Amino acid sequence: MDILQVENVNRAPRIATVRVGNSGDSKHPDVGGTGLEVNPVTGNVWNVNTFDNTITVISGVTNQVIQTVSTGDDPYEIVIHAERGTV
Repeated sequence: MDILQVENVNRAPRIATVRVGNSGDSKHPDVGGTGLEVNPVTGNVWNVNTFDNTITVISGVTNQVIQTVSTGDDPYEIVIHAERGTV
């Protein structure tokens, strides 16, 4: 996963690349795109790895993996409660 710092609509340099789990075939219509959320309370990024049945939690401060969490079969979407900061 590449992490970009958006400076304006024309400039978004890459500031880090973080290794996450396998999300499957991104060309398949049922995989990719919806499995990424940012927790507005902690700033942590949650990335769903559908093929690996895991979720990778990335620090929004250090841009490093904090934890990889096992899930049930075929995780897909993830939602964070904005007021509570819970997943």
